[in-house]
Amino acid sequence: MRKDGNKYTSEKMNYDTELQQNFPLWKFEVDPDSGEMLWYGYDSAMGYKKMPVHSGYFGSLHLRWLMDECPERLEQILDEKRFQEYLDSVQERGTDMMLAIIEKMQKTERDYLIACEAGDVLEQMRLRNNYEQCAKEIIREEICFC
Repeated sequence: MRKDGNKYTSEKMNYDTELQQNFPLWKFEVDPDSGEMLWYGYDSAMGYKKMPVHSGYFGSLHLRWLMDECPERLEQILDEKRFQEYLDSVQERGTDMMLAIIEKMQKTERDYLIACEAGDVLEQMRLRNNYEQCAKEIIREEICFC
C-alpha cells in the first residue's frame, strides 16, 4: 500500500483489457477539510466507483487506528473487498457492548433507580447519557485498537 498524505493506493493492480492499462485495485482517501472518508473500488466496466465510508463511532475510531498503526491489516481488508462489511461489524460489536454496559448500569446504579421510582425522566436521560459516555470509554481500547 502506498501512502501520500491523506491518500492510500493499492499496490495490487487490475488490468483493464479495454484500455490496455493497469489500475490500482482500490484507492482510499480522507478529506482533510471535512474528515469524510472515501473508498474507490476499480471495476473494469465502470472505472473507479466512489463509495463513501459509513463507519459510525466505533468503526471510525478503529479505521483511524488501522490507518496509523496497522496499515498492512487495512490493506488486506481493502484487497479482499470487504471494507464496509468489516467496519460495520466493528461498529455493531461496539454498539452491542455499549448497550449491554448501559443496561447493567441502569439496573444497578442507585441514582438511576431512584429517578425511575420518582418518575424523573429528565434525570433518567441525563444519567443514561452519562452511562453511554462511560461505556464508550470502557470499550474504546478493546474495540477500536485491537
